[in-house]
Formats: sequence, structure tokens, C-alpha cells
Amino acid sequence: MTEQKISRRRYLKYVGGIAVAAAAAGAVGYGIHDVMKPPPTAPATVTVTPPPVTVTTASTPMAFQYSENIRRGIAQFTTPVTKPLAEPKDWISPPSEYKNKKEIVIGSSMPLTGMYSWATPWAKMYEYWVKMLNDKGGLLGLPVRLLMYDSGSDATREIANNTKLITVDKVDLLLGGTPTATILPTFGAIDKYGYVIMNIGCATIKGMTNPPFENIFTYDFGAEVYAYSIWPWLDSLPPDLKPKKSAIMYAEYSPFCVDNGKACVELSRGVGIDPVYVSSYPAGVTDYTSEVMKMRDSGAEVLVLADTEAAPAKLIPKAAKMIGWQPKAYWDIQYIYPGFEDPDKPGSLGPLTYNTVLPVNHWPTWPDPPFKDAKLWVDFYTKLIGLSPTTANFDFGWPAGGAQVLQAAVEATGSLDQKVLKDYIWKHSFNTLCGHIEFNEYKLAVGWQMALGQITGDGKEAVVWPDKLATAKAVYPKPPWQ
Repeated sequence: MTEQKISRRRYLKYVGGIAVAAAAAGAVGYGIHDVMKPPPTAPATVTVTPPPVTVTTASTPMAFQYSENIRRGIAQFTTPVTKPLAEPKDWISPPSEYKNKKEIVIGSSMPLTGMYSWATPWAKMYEYWVKMLNDKGGLLGLPVRLLMYDSGSDATREIANNTKLITVDKVDLLLGGTPTATILPTFGAIDKYGYVIMNIGCATIKGMTNPPFENIFTYDFGAEVYAYSIWPWLDSLPPDLKPKKSAIMYAEYSPFCVDNGKACVELSRGVGIDPVYVSSYPAGVTDYTSEVMKMRDSGAEVLVLADTEAAPAKLIPKAAKMIGWQPKAYWDIQYIYPGFEDPDKPGSLGPLTYNTVLPVNHWPTWPDPPFKDAKLWVDFYTKLIGLSPTTANFDFGWPAGGAQVLQAAVEATGSLDQKVLKDYIWKHSFNTLCGHIEFNEYKLAVGWQMALGQITGDGKEAVVWPDKLATAKAVYPKPPWQ
């Protein structure tokens, strides 16, 4: 195994080739949780026609009993932070224990090639973090070197890379990787070595907590609650404006999408909105018209789409516009990724995205503290991936925020001992890119300020809920498709 260097050319190839790569056997997703998709058994030109699933609404929202996974996910946003704030120290020279140490080596394995190579910018963020450390004198007064291997988007290779970093390279610190499909089995294989890892790319709560891994802390949302913020926002509307029925659609080929889609059924019911139409779709579908007609005919006023591909995010709104169905609100993650830019308006998204709502977990104008270095990181990654500077992409909160927690623990303790770091992280809270958080009994980060964004009528993004973090007022009901 050799050390891999990520080139700018490779990244540009990633961005420029998104549309082509997505079409190649449906292999590349736009979110962080895609898994290997089986090739379609027939030409992917058929309309999906799964039977609608009608769920009986509970008598009152309070009577509804959330599943354990949903309860844990909601706790990430509703649990108050009570542990003492970490107190990092500035180290001009190394602690006595490390006075003869020449450098600190930080290890990482990332999918730089293969179907998950969309994560290459995440690796670039790790590189930038190490550069910032060295620019300020290193970590604990020592220079830092990043040793990064390419997993090739393969779980077996991911496990081998991390095992080598621990047992052969004997790195001082280990960074988490992505996505769920390769990282979850890796955690199972390497947790026994006792290395503290910030999980920044595996968003399946049930996989992370039953039982919790011993040394892995999850700085991430559970897949079940990525669409969390739309539901309390809708619930906060005046009674005469609050929708009564929802339609929920999710990709069946991805565990992230399945968990998020099924959870939205419970979340919708939990705020008294009846999920009258719930369906899933396979990979490779090219015509959603029949499906969208069924949503319209169900009387749904809200549409939530849990997907990790650009194609449904484009085709479903186009079908809705064609048949004249106008939901009052439409939630979709996809518009914060490259692929929806307006070629006639640089820095803006296209008209199809206007007034769509989506999740936000950090924003460049939010206060620092607790949103540590938010403007610095948003400026860096929006330039890196070619997004509008007014767009904050939740994906990129994970590698930066996870690294911030690990750095704070090292600088506060003056130690690279894994047990010392683990105990410190467990007992303290941290200001991070995504806010002030601590870790609960499942080692899940809690204290998140999950907000709701909306693409404006000129293709920018704004924060519209909650009021304390909002940068604009929400446009509701959603105006007609453009």
C-alpha cells in the first residue's frame, strides 16, 4: 500500500464528470450514503407503480410512539449540552512526554477512486486542516504529517487500510472516513484496537448503537432524521396554513434513503400531518409521472424526497409541473450539491430548485462561538467544490467538525494516548463548525442546531427556521414550479 496524493486534476474530473458518472450504471450518488446499486434487470424506462401505503394517523401527535431509532435521532437535536466546555491549550513546545518525537502522524483512508470518489473533497478538507495545524506551529508544538490511503470505494480495502495504519504505520491519530457502506464494516473490524475515531460518514443510527462501538464517537446525524427540521417548521405554521397530508418517497437501494424515508412517516405523523402516500423506487428510473399523479390524487400537500441521486430530484419536480400538481412544500437534500447550477447565472441554482426546503447545520454568518470557524470552512469548501458562496453544504460539516473535536481533545490533554483522549471527549463538550455539542451514552453527538434552508426565488440559499438562526422569512406556500 502506498501513500496517495489527491490532485486538483482528479477533483476537477470529479466535478466536471458528475453527470456522466451518474449515468454509468447508476453507480455514483450525490449524497454521502449511497451503496452499491444492482444493475437493472430491464431497461430503466418503466414507470414505478408501487401500491400506495396509507397509514392511520394517531389521535393526537403526543400519542404517537416514535421508534427507538427515531427517538435517538430526535434526541440529537433536543438534548441540552451540560458537560464542561473543552479548554484547548496553545503548545509552543511539545509536552515532556513527546520532547524527542519528531512529528505527529495522522492516518486516514478515503475513497479517492471508485463509485464513492465524490468524497475526494472530504479528503481535501483533511489536507487543509493539517495545513492549518502546521501553519500555526503544528499540533502539541510538533509538525503534522497526513498519511492517506485510497480505499477504492471497497469495504475490504477500507478495513485493510485502517488495519495497516494502526498496526504497521502506528499512526498517532486516526480520522474517520465515508460512506456508510464501507465504514460500518470497518468500524466493526478495527474498534478492537482502541483508537478513538470521529465518525463523520456513517449515518445509520441502528448500526452505530446496538451496541455502541467502544471507541467510535459519531459526529453526524442519524439517517433517520436528516429531514427532521421540516416537520417542526410545518408544525409551527398557523393552524389555517398547516398542511394536513404528506407524500413521502425514498430510494430503496440505499440504507440512508430507506431509513430517512421510513422515519419521515413517523415524523410526519408526530406533528399531526397524515402521510397518505408512501412509496419507494429502484435505481435507474427515468419516468416518475405515474407516481407523481398518485401523490397528487392522494391529496398530499407536502412532498419529501429521500434520495441520493440528482436524477429523481430533477425528474420528479418536472413531472409535478407537467401534471399541474403544486405541493405547498417540497423537501429535498440534492439541491446543495453540484449539478443544479444555472448556467446563465453563475453562483445561482436553476429555477427548478426555487423555494425548495432542505437541511442546514452550519452557516457562515452564525455566531462563533459556538459555530467554530464557520466562515473560514464554508469559504474553503464552496470554492473547492464550485458551489455558490451563499450555500452551506451539511456534508462538509462532518470532516471539519470531527477534526475540531479531535484537535481540541489533544490540545486540552497534551496527550496522544487513545484512552486519555477517549475519556476527555466523553466528559466534555465542544464548539465546532456545526455548533456546541457533546456525546451521549450511545456516543452520538447531541446539541445540534438543525435548521431549515430554502432556495430563494433567485437561486440562492437562505435559512428560514428556527427564527433565532434565520436569515430570511420562509416563502410558503411554495409558488408554482418554474
